Amino acid sequence: AGPAVITLFLIILVVNWVSKEGSVAIGTLRLSTTFIILGIPLYFLIEMYYNKEAIQKMTDSLSSASVATERLYFPKGIEEKFFSIMGELKGKHVLEFGGYTGLFTSRLATHVTPKGKVHSVGFTKGMTAVVSKRVQQHRHVTVIHHPETDDVQLKVAPVDVLVSTGALSSTHKPEVVFKKLAGSLKKGGKVVLLDFEKYFFQEKEECV
Repeated sequence: AGPAVITLFLIILVVNWVSKEGSVAIGTLRLSTTFIILGIPLYFLIEMYYNKEAIQKMTDSLSSASVATERLYFPKGIEEKFFSIMGELKGKHVLEFGGYTGLFTSRLATHVTPKGKVHSVGFTKGMTAVVSKRVQQHRHVTVIHHPETDDVQLKVAPVDVLVSTGALSSTHKPEVVFKKLAGSLKKGGKVVLLDFEKYFFQEKEECV
Protein backbone atom coordinates (compact mmCIF):
# COMPACT_ATOMS: atom_id res chain seq x y z
CA ALA A 1 0.00 0.00 0.00
CA GLY A 2 2.97 2.32 0.57
CA PRO A 3 3.77 3.09 -3.09
CA ALA A 4 0.06 3.64 -3.85
CA VAL A 5 -0.28 6.14 -0.99
CA ILE A 6 2.87 8.03 -2.03
CA THR A 7 1.72 8.14 -5.67
CA LEU A 8 -1.70 9.47 -4.65
CA PHE A 9 -0.04 12.10 -2.46
CA LEU A 10 2.18 13.25 -5.36
CA ILE A 11 -0.81 13.43 -7.71
CA ILE A 12 -2.63 15.63 -5.20
CA LEU A 13 0.43 17.91 -5.01
CA VAL A 14 0.59 18.18 -8.84
CA VAL A 15 -3.15 18.96 -9.09
CA ASN A 16 -2.82 21.61 -6.39
CA TRP A 17 0.24 23.08 -8.16
CA VAL A 18 -1.61 23.27 -11.51
CA SER A 19 -4.65 24.88 -9.90
CA LYS A 20 -2.49 27.61 -8.36
CA GLU A 21 0.08 28.20 -11.15
CA GLY A 22 -2.18 27.66 -14.16
CA SER A 23 -0.52 27.84 -17.60
CA VAL A 24 3.01 27.94 -16.16
CA ALA A 25 2.50 24.58 -14.45
CA ILE A 26 0.82 23.09 -17.54
CA GLY A 27 3.76 24.14 -19.72
CA THR A 28 6.22 22.55 -17.30
CA LEU A 29 4.15 19.33 -17.24
CA ARG A 30 4.13 19.19 -21.03
CA LEU A 31 7.91 19.54 -21.13
CA SER A 32 8.32 16.85 -18.46
CA THR A 33 5.97 14.51 -20.32
CA THR A 34 8.02 14.98 -23.49
CA PHE A 35 11.20 13.95 -21.67
CA ILE A 36 9.42 10.86 -20.28
CA ILE A 37 8.12 9.84 -23.73
CA LEU A 38 11.61 10.23 -25.20
CA GLY A 39 13.22 8.45 -22.27
CA ILE A 40 11.16 5.23 -22.47
CA PRO A 41 12.52 4.04 -25.87
CA LEU A 42 16.03 5.18 -24.90
CA TYR A 43 15.80 3.06 -21.76
CA PHE A 44 14.85 -0.03 -23.78
CA LEU A 45 17.65 0.64 -26.28
CA ILE A 46 20.21 0.81 -23.47
CA GLU A 47 18.70 -2.27 -21.84
CA MET A 48 19.06 -4.26 -25.07
CA TYR A 49 22.57 -2.95 -25.63
CA TYR A 50 23.89 -4.27 -22.33
CA ASN A 51 21.52 -7.11 -21.40
CA LYS A 52 21.45 -10.21 -23.63
CA GLU A 53 18.36 -11.52 -21.77
CA ALA A 54 16.52 -8.38 -22.89
CA ILE A 55 17.61 -9.05 -26.48
CA GLN A 56 16.27 -12.60 -26.28
CA LYS A 57 12.95 -11.46 -24.83
CA MET A 58 12.57 -8.81 -27.54
CA THR A 59 13.49 -11.32 -30.24
CA ASP A 60 10.86 -13.73 -28.95
CA SER A 61 8.15 -11.06 -28.81
CA LEU A 62 8.92 -10.00 -32.40
CA SER A 63 9.30 -13.52 -33.83
CA SER A 64 6.13 -13.36 -35.93
CA ALA A 65 6.85 -9.83 -37.19
CA SER A 66 10.41 -10.86 -38.11
CA VAL A 67 9.07 -13.44 -40.56
CA ALA A 68 7.02 -10.77 -42.33
CA THR A 69 9.99 -8.39 -42.63
CA GLU A 70 12.82 -10.90 -43.17
CA ARG A 71 13.51 -9.83 -46.75
CA LEU A 72 14.30 -6.30 -45.59
CA TYR A 73 17.48 -7.44 -43.81
CA PHE A 74 18.18 -10.50 -45.96
CA PRO A 75 17.32 -9.54 -49.57
CA LYS A 76 17.43 -11.95 -52.49
CA GLY A 77 20.69 -10.49 -53.82
CA ILE A 78 22.51 -11.08 -50.53
CA GLU A 79 21.15 -14.62 -50.39
CA GLU A 80 22.40 -15.41 -53.90
CA LYS A 81 25.86 -13.99 -53.13
CA PHE A 82 25.97 -15.98 -49.89
CA PHE A 83 25.30 -19.27 -51.69
CA SER A 84 27.74 -18.45 -54.47
CA ILE A 85 30.49 -18.06 -51.84
CA MET A 86 29.60 -21.39 -50.23
CA GLY A 87 29.70 -23.21 -53.56
CA GLU A 88 28.25 -26.69 -54.10
CA LEU A 89 26.44 -27.91 -50.97
CA LYS A 90 24.79 -31.11 -52.19
CA GLY A 91 25.37 -33.90 -49.67
CA LYS A 92 27.34 -31.69 -47.29
CA HIS A 93 26.82 -31.14 -43.56
CA VAL A 94 26.22 -27.54 -42.52
CA LEU A 95 26.16 -25.88 -39.08
CA GLU A 96 24.07 -22.70 -39.00
CA PHE A 97 24.76 -20.46 -36.00
CA GLY A 98 21.53 -18.48 -35.47
CA GLY A 99 18.52 -19.72 -37.44
CA TYR A 100 16.23 -16.73 -36.66
CA THR A 101 13.20 -16.86 -39.00
CA GLY A 102 14.25 -20.02 -40.80
CA LEU A 103 14.41 -18.38 -44.23
CA PHE A 104 18.08 -19.20 -44.72
CA THR A 105 17.66 -22.57 -42.97
CA SER A 106 15.03 -23.71 -45.47
CA ARG A 107 17.26 -22.61 -48.38
CA LEU A 108 20.18 -24.54 -46.89
CA ALA A 109 17.98 -27.63 -46.58
CA THR A 110 17.13 -27.43 -50.27
CA HIS A 111 20.75 -26.94 -51.33
CA VAL A 112 22.25 -29.80 -49.28
CA THR A 113 19.38 -32.14 -50.35
CA PRO A 114 18.31 -35.09 -48.18
CA LYS A 115 21.78 -36.56 -48.73
CA GLY A 116 23.23 -33.80 -46.56
CA LYS A 117 22.49 -32.45 -43.10
CA VAL A 118 21.74 -29.04 -41.59
CA HIS A 119 22.16 -28.26 -37.88
CA SER A 120 20.44 -24.93 -37.10
CA VAL A 121 21.13 -23.31 -33.72
CA GLY A 122 18.54 -20.92 -32.24
CA PHE A 123 18.94 -18.81 -29.10
CA THR A 124 15.33 -18.17 -28.06
CA LYS A 125 12.37 -20.53 -27.70
CA GLY A 126 10.14 -18.36 -29.87
CA MET A 127 12.51 -18.14 -32.82
CA THR A 128 13.49 -21.81 -32.50
CA ALA A 129 9.80 -22.72 -32.74
CA VAL A 130 9.45 -20.54 -35.86
CA VAL A 131 12.41 -22.25 -37.53
CA SER A 132 11.20 -25.73 -36.54
CA LYS A 133 7.78 -25.09 -38.03
CA ARG A 134 9.28 -23.69 -41.22
CA VAL A 135 11.56 -26.66 -41.90
CA GLN A 136 9.37 -29.46 -40.55
CA GLN A 137 9.11 -31.02 -44.03
CA HIS A 138 12.90 -31.38 -44.20
CA ARG A 139 13.83 -34.47 -42.18
CA HIS A 140 17.53 -33.80 -42.70
CA VAL A 141 17.36 -30.55 -40.69
CA THR A 142 17.94 -30.56 -36.92
CA VAL A 143 16.92 -27.43 -35.00
CA ILE A 144 18.79 -26.94 -31.71
CA HIS A 145 17.69 -24.55 -28.96
CA HIS A 146 20.83 -23.14 -27.32
CA PRO A 147 19.91 -20.25 -24.96
CA GLU A 148 23.53 -19.40 -24.09
CA THR A 149 25.08 -17.35 -26.90
CA ASP A 150 28.53 -16.89 -25.33
CA ASP A 151 29.25 -20.33 -23.88
CA VAL A 152 28.57 -22.48 -26.93
CA GLN A 153 28.53 -26.22 -26.19
CA LEU A 154 27.38 -28.14 -29.27
CA LYS A 155 27.48 -31.89 -29.71
CA VAL A 156 27.39 -32.31 -33.47
CA ALA A 157 29.51 -34.35 -35.84
CA PRO A 158 32.19 -32.34 -37.71
CA VAL A 159 30.57 -30.31 -40.50
CA ASP A 160 31.75 -29.19 -43.94
CA VAL A 161 30.45 -25.63 -43.72
CA LEU A 162 29.87 -23.18 -40.85
CA VAL A 163 27.50 -20.30 -41.60
CA SER A 164 26.15 -17.44 -39.51
CA THR A 165 23.79 -14.62 -40.51
CA GLY A 166 23.53 -11.72 -38.08
CA ALA A 167 24.26 -13.80 -34.98
CA LEU A 168 27.96 -13.48 -34.16
CA SER A 169 27.82 -9.72 -33.57
CA SER A 170 25.11 -10.14 -30.91
CA THR A 171 27.45 -12.11 -28.65
CA HIS A 172 29.58 -10.51 -25.95
CA LYS A 173 32.74 -12.42 -26.88
CA PRO A 174 32.57 -13.23 -30.60
CA GLU A 175 36.20 -14.36 -30.80
CA VAL A 176 35.60 -16.96 -28.05
CA VAL A 177 32.35 -18.15 -29.65
CA PHE A 178 34.01 -18.41 -33.03
CA LYS A 179 36.85 -20.55 -31.67
CA LYS A 180 34.34 -22.94 -30.09
CA LEU A 181 32.29 -23.14 -33.28
CA ALA A 182 35.48 -23.84 -35.25
CA GLY A 183 35.83 -27.02 -33.21
CA SER A 184 32.77 -28.40 -35.02
CA LEU A 185 34.33 -27.78 -38.45
CA LYS A 186 36.17 -30.38 -40.52
CA LYS A 187 39.76 -29.63 -41.52
CA GLY A 188 39.63 -27.64 -44.74
CA GLY A 189 35.98 -26.71 -44.13
CA LYS A 190 34.46 -23.41 -45.20
CA VAL A 191 33.25 -20.54 -43.01
CA VAL A 192 30.83 -17.90 -44.31
CA LEU A 193 29.70 -15.08 -42.00
CA LEU A 194 27.27 -12.22 -42.47
CA ASP A 195 26.68 -9.58 -39.81
CA PHE A 196 24.61 -6.41 -39.91
CA GLU A 197 25.62 -4.51 -36.78
CA LYS A 198 28.01 -4.45 -33.84
CA TYR A 199 26.59 -4.86 -30.35
CA PHE A 200 28.46 -4.75 -27.05
CA PHE A 201 31.34 -2.57 -28.38
CA GLN A 202 33.34 -5.36 -30.03
CA GLU A 203 35.80 -4.33 -32.72
CA LYS A 204 35.50 -5.56 -36.29
CA GLU A 205 38.82 -7.42 -36.04
CA GLU A 206 37.33 -9.71 -33.39
CA CYS A 207 34.82 -11.04 -35.92
CA VAL A 208 37.38 -11.76 -38.66
